[in-house]
Amino acid sequence: TAVTKGAIAGIAKGLVATLGRFVRTPQPNNEATVTPRLEQSLSAVLSWSESVQFWGLPALDTDTSSVALNITATPRRFATRNREIDWNEDKILSTPRHLLLLGDPGAGKSTTLKRLCRKLLLEGPTNVDDRLQFPIVIRLRRATLDQSLHQWLASSLGLTWRTPDPKKNDDSLEDSRFLIGERELSEVVVEALEDARPLVCIDGMDEVPTGRRERLELELADLAGRLRKARLIISTRSGDYVRGIEGLDVLELLPLTNEQIREIAKSVLGDPEEFLLSALA
Repeated sequence: TAVTKGAIAGIAKGLVATLGRFVRTPQPNNEATVTPRLEQSLSAVLSWSESVQFWGLPALDTDTSSVALNITATPRRFATRNREIDWNEDKILSTPRHLLLLGDPGAGKSTTLKRLCRKLLLEGPTNVDDRLQFPIVIRLRRATLDQSLHQWLASSLGLTWRTPDPKKNDDSLEDSRFLIGERELSEVVVEALEDARPLVCIDGMDEVPTGRRERLELELADLAGRLRKARLIISTRSGDYVRGIEGLDVLELLPLTNEQIREIAKSVLGDPEEFLLSALA
C-alpha cells in the first residue's frame, strides 16, 4: 500500500503539532516553514525505502522482493558456538535500547533499515512497547561531513539554526556555535527527538572517513546517553567493528538460509523455467 502525498502531509502536520514549542511565529522555525521541510524529509525516506537491489539487478520493490532477515545479539567474532536467532524487526521497534547493526557487504543492512522505515510508515504498532512514531534516515554516504550529527538531525526535523556571530570564522563542529532560537542546537534537537519519538536510522558508518568517524562515534555515544524515548539504530560492516559505541547494543545479521535464498530468488526471478527460457532466448 503506497503512502499518498496527503498521508505524508498528515504525518508532517502531526509532527509540527508535537514540536509546537520549537515551531513558533515569528521565528524562522514556524509552521509555514517547518511543515514543507518535514514533508520533504518524510517523502525522501519513503522514496529511499521503496526499492532494494540484489546482485547488480535493477531496483526491486522492497515489500515484495525482500524478506525479514535473521538477527543475533552475538557478533561473529565473539561466538563460540552456533548463534541463536534472538532478534527480529518487531523486537527492534519495541526495544528500549539503541542498536548497532552489523553485517557483511550485501548482507542486508540497508534493506533491513528500509523494511523498518516501511513498518513505521505503513503499519500500525505490533505491541504496546512499539511507541516509535516515524523514521528519520541519515545516509552517511551522502551526508555533509563538515556538519555535526545534531545538524543532520535538525535538518531531518525541518529545523534551521543560526550562528551567534556570523563574522566568526570557525571550521569546528562544536554545536555550541549554533543556536535554534536562543538555545544551543544540541539541546533543542535532543528535546525535539524526545517529543517526536522517531527511530533514527543511520546507514553506512563504515563509509565515513576515519577522522570524522571517530568524532561521529563520540556524538552517537553522547546522544544515546541523552535519549530515552527516541531510538537510534546504526548500520556498519562487520569487518569494521573494532570497538563498541557506548550506549549501543550490538546485533548482527546472520547469513541467509536456503529457504530465504529460495524465497528471494522466486520473488526476483519468478518461475525458474520461464527465467531460463527468457535468458536463453
